[in-house]
Amino acid sequence: MAYTPFRNFSLKMLAIGLALLLWLSVVDERVIERGLEVPIEFEHIPSTLEITGHPPDTVRVRLRGAAGLMSSLQPGDVVAVLDLSDEGPGQQLFELFSDQVQTPSGVEVTSVFPETIMLTLDRAGSAR
Repeated sequence: MAYTPFRNFSLKMLAIGLALLLWLSVVDERVIERGLEVPIEFEHIPSTLEITGHPPDTVRVRLRGAAGLMSSLQPGDVVAVLDLSDEGPGQQLFELFSDQVQTPSGVEVTSVFPETIMLTLDRAGSAR
């Protein structure tokens, strides 16, 4: 039996086309890193305390993700959250970790700067 490479040529081209489409859909998009300045949200502040002085409004974060996803980030999509529920009065140093930064799915936080922030918590209604 002789080999005939052009036999069922249209089916072979269809198989190659489907394989190419499958490969293009599976291949990951280019991954990039981007730096952003994001707001800090203070959550669960005890009702007996208030933040005094001049707390920082923002921190710088370094993010990694697919280029398409990173280019579509909007203000407010990324925010650093600091939970103050178990804190007492006085000047305190808080560490910021990458898991305290809320991001859309598929975006990874690689670093936060500054890594620590100083806050002064006073009893609510006390004058300084």
